[in-house]
Amino acid sequence: MKGTTHLAAGVAVALLMADKGVAPAAAIIAGSVLPDIDSPKSLVGRHWPIIPKLLPHRTITHSFLFYAAAYLVTPHLALGILIHIFLDMLNPKGLKFFWPCGVSIRVPIISKYLPQDGVFDRFFGGGLYFCNVYLFVCLIMHQPAAELLMEAGAHIAAGLSFW
Repeated sequence: MKGTTHLAAGVAVALLMADKGVAPAAAIIAGSVLPDIDSPKSLVGRHWPIIPKLLPHRTITHSFLFYAAAYLVTPHLALGILIHIFLDMLNPKGLKFFWPCGVSIRVPIISKYLPQDGVFDRFFGGGLYFCNVYLFVCLIMHQPAAELLMEAGAHIAAGLSFW
């Protein structure tokens, strides 16, 4: 997945958990992009190229060990990392979740038919951005997302019954 898709997923979960406060939301968002510090294409990897040279991509930073260490820091950071890991399991290459064991794990049906960073990634990421706008509006209106969705559905149904 692209970094923007990981970020959008982290923001979506952070918005859903906005009642927990700013610090947990920030930790979730940070965790959703943190595992890619081992990629030369990531923000960290571009500014500190030594990190991707030391850490092969999708190994330790995409592993259960990294997740567990993050959980000891804060469960919200670990949740963001888990979101990132799950999204990378949709990639055909998969990832080494049980690193240093060399077995790659991926979601078989989806990853088999979807190319890396392809149309699915763009579509999924775009859908997440639309969800984020919706969730942000719900947050501003101080209304639970599900309640606002039900209200919108009732208005649409009422409009359709008029015709």
